[in-house]
Amino acid sequence: MQKSSTLIALFILLTINLVAYNSNHRVLQSINPLPSQENQTTPTQKIIHLQHPVQVDFEKINQWLRSELAVNRHTDFVHLRSYPDKIGYVHHRYRQTYKGMPVENGVFIVHVKGDEIVSANGELYSDIDLSPSVSISAAEAMDIGKSTIHVHKWAWDESNTPLPIIHILATDGGYRCAYKADIYAIEPLSRKWTFIDVESGEVVGERNQINHVTVPGEAHCYHHGVQTIMVDSLSPMEFVLRDYSRGDGIITRDLEGGSDFDLAVDFVDDDNRWDTTTNNDNAALDVHWGIGQMYDFMLSTYGWESFDNQGATVNSYLNHPINNNALWDGSQMFFGTVNQDILKPLTALEVVAHEFMHAYSTSIVEWNSSLLEVRALNESLSDIFAVIVESHVSPSTANYLIGDQVTISGDAFRSMEDPKSLLAPDTYLGEFWSTTIGHTNANVFNYFFYLLTQGGNGTNDLGDTYNVESISLEDAGQILFRAMSVYMTPSTHFEDIRDFAIQSCIDLYGPCSDQEISLTNALYAIGVGGKHNGSSITQIEVVGDTIVDSEVLFSANTSSAISWDWDFGDSTTSNAESPTHIYEDPGTYEVTLSAAYANGCVTTSTFILTITGVTNTSETDKNSISVYPNPARQNISIELRGEQKIKNIRVINSLGQVVNIASYDKLISNTHVINLESKHSGVHFLEVEIEDGTFFYSKLYLQK
Repeated sequence: MQKSSTLIALFILLTINLVAYNSNHRVLQSINPLPSQENQTTPTQKIIHLQHPVQVDFEKINQWLRSELAVNRHTDFVHLRSYPDKIGYVHHRYRQTYKGMPVENGVFIVHVKGDEIVSANGELYSDIDLSPSVSISAAEAMDIGKSTIHVHKWAWDESNTPLPIIHILATDGGYRCAYKADIYAIEPLSRKWTFIDVESGEVVGERNQINHVTVPGEAHCYHHGVQTIMVDSLSPMEFVLRDYSRGDGIITRDLEGGSDFDLAVDFVDDDNRWDTTTNNDNAALDVHWGIGQMYDFMLSTYGWESFDNQGATVNSYLNHPINNNALWDGSQMFFGTVNQDILKPLTALEVVAHEFMHAYSTSIVEWNSSLLEVRALNESLSDIFAVIVESHVSPSTANYLIGDQVTISGDAFRSMEDPKSLLAPDTYLGEFWSTTIGHTNANVFNYFFYLLTQGGNGTNDLGDTYNVESISLEDAGQILFRAMSVYMTPSTHFEDIRDFAIQSCIDLYGPCSDQEISLTNALYAIGVGGKHNGSSITQIEVVGDTIVDSEVLFSANTSSAISWDWDFGDSTTSNAESPTHIYEDPGTYEVTLSAAYANGCVTTSTFILTITGVTNTSETDKNSISVYPNPARQNISIELRGEQKIKNIRVINSLGQVVNIASYDKLISNTHVINLESKHSGVHFLEVEIEDGTFFYSKLYLQK
């Protein structure tokens, strides 16, 4: 059965519920996705927000994911890597597996602060049901993959060709078990992941690993004057373009018109005064300098060292026979020869930064480049960060044009400020939107970035009138890098990046900030989501016994607000920041809080609260419970007096989480002992249910 390709964004709030106790989950909102032109089995895009952080040992995070996502027994999550950010979070990235096989694009990211899980998001393939019979070997699969292209020379010889492993792949017709083969040729240059069905040997999918900057259309400036570069001194009279002061090295070499990078030679100088212009050798200096500048910028600004955040070697090759082009092939960068009648060398900082950004984003997100919108966002983020890097490193040459500095004519190939002037779209699915070319559709998100950092107003192709106030280039970069490095997953579409960017904005600058308002309105301007309505999500917390005639304390994450308007759902209100309230009647109440801020923004949220009453009064008079010792350090005893028998006992912490549960079908004694030695100290709540359905509640105080 063919399935829709639209990613369904589900926002799940894990929240406190001191009354129901049977669940700490509820669906906060379900967003209708934007139209999509893809046609592929796709995952559910899930974002899990925690009302209260949860303490989970690192080695048990995969168990926590399995529990929260309610996956079947064949599905697991394998840790890929972890990395800290600059605001105190550590992000753990997991690969989904099914029966031990990696699920292609199945990625979940768990965000931890301190030793507590704060949130998680990812792409979950939850409906896999496969029991494959493997009929071909890995070597046979590799041969099938290699037969799909015509090649003069492979990147590997027979002795070191990497054999593919079996993955689960989502295809138009459902899920397939397939070998994932790395098919890499150096003449002509080609590199792609090829998926070969393990039973039939059929090629069921391909993914290009090479990110091209197509020329003409994608070229940038030529030479940056006299700069300081780091080189390797082999002797007092021999220096090469190898910089080992940054990570595992930045190495810039010359292919001399060939395509075999194993035969590349070093650029060499005899006095460390690099002034040779023969064969445009000085273009190599632009690359070497530009890579070093971007490496430093990404590390100092975002805390990210090289493209893999582990200081990986950055290899660049000049004078590749790919004419009028530059690209990242999944492992290194190539800068091709050019037609000098129309182009200058493709080694300007914006070209170099663009290609280097492909290395960062591909390493982080692992793009599913078979999807049109994914290709557009991949390309746009490279354009955006090229502008950010150049504005920091070389402000005199920075602008919002792409390619104007590498053409002889000075004409640009993309304009962030006015895409339509070059017959490109500025609205999602609007005029000039392409059904096939990702580079063309990158202009839409480029225009969003221009409005976000420069401001603007107008009417888009959907007839929506917008007005965007600008934020700083620095803030925009922080938001987008966080969205990419923390939240984005392989199949991220335009609607997804909206959610991820807004959440990143809230993480960094708080709800209802000027940055969130501008970012939301800039996305609205390009036809992605609605305009900012002056409100944001507020998280309400409830503490206390949620029974009739008991005091309930309400609070929320609104400490910077200037006024509060509480509606308790029983025709009573309060303007206190953290009010207390007593409900006189049992029932379900919708509690609403509106908090106003000095900038005129208002955050609004609701909370469903259930108040219970004491039932079966005549029986209650005959029964009572005694809890001792209280406070307790280890064991507590619960004694029921009366004719009824205890049915269930639950202990709940102050976050609404059940930390101990016991059920009794047959009762020997009406005194029960529960060991709570491993539980955290503080206030807890005891719930005792007896045979007739009556509940007793008591506060517990645990000490350590």
